[in-house]
Amino acid sequence: DSINYLLFLLGLVIFLSQKHKRKEHFFLYWLAVAPLPAALSRDVTSGVRSLPMIIPISVFIGIGLKGILEFKLKLKSIKIQFIVQYAKYATLALLLFFNFAYWADLYFVHMVKKSPKDWLYGYKQVMGYISKKHGDVDKTLVTDFYGQPYIYYLFYSKYSPRRYQREAELVENKFGDVGKVEKIGDISFGPVNGALIKSCRNCLLIFSQDEILRSGIDRNLQLFAKLRPLGKIGRQAMFYAWQTDAAGNKNE
Repeated sequence: DSINYLLFLLGLVIFLSQKHKRKEHFFLYWLAVAPLPAALSRDVTSGVRSLPMIIPISVFIGIGLKGILEFKLKLKSIKIQFIVQYAKYATLALLLFFNFAYWADLYFVHMVKKSPKDWLYGYKQVMGYISKKHGDVDKTLVTDFYGQPYIYYLFYSKYSPRRYQREAELVENKFGDVGKVEKIGDISFGPVNGALIKSCRNCLLIFSQDEILRSGIDRNLQLFAKLRPLGKIGRQAMFYAWQTDAAGNKNE
């Protein structure tokens, strides 16, 4: 986005160098206060809470782009002036196109593979697997390591909103935000650890990748090989499933 940064800075300089009425400073004020929701939030970074900045930034980018397009060199030859103007338009168009292509490649291809946890990748596969299997066991426990898994269960299972509103029980969240749901029907959501593999009978456990690593289950190759990976991307899986029968034996 280097070309956009340059256009934004240029647009800001052009705007500040011109005389404006007070009401025309609206976008400048908007730009000044837009970062506050993200700055005051709990999370370290929050792109969603920074979305209000897009509009004033786009306005100043547009001012910078307009300034470049309207800038003309005073040349004696009309033909040379036409060539220079044409080259300027073509260069800007190419830079903006490659800038967009580079961003799209990072956003849709590389980012998901590089930071799948940040994208909460794998919940679709997990909830599809639970929908098929949880009826065969007495207990289903889904990790809440990455946040609020019940949201994804409601969405992917197409759970009735009317039924959910009747059954849901919000409990206090230790992070102090919107609360959390620990159970929907016969499915529980909470921490999952390696000890449950031995103690849980006729149950389905869904571990996060982090819980597998922290429990040291990945170092027990014989046990690790029996886990079912879910939400695979490349050579890693974001979640792992463990299902047992009434005797505690692996049941799949």
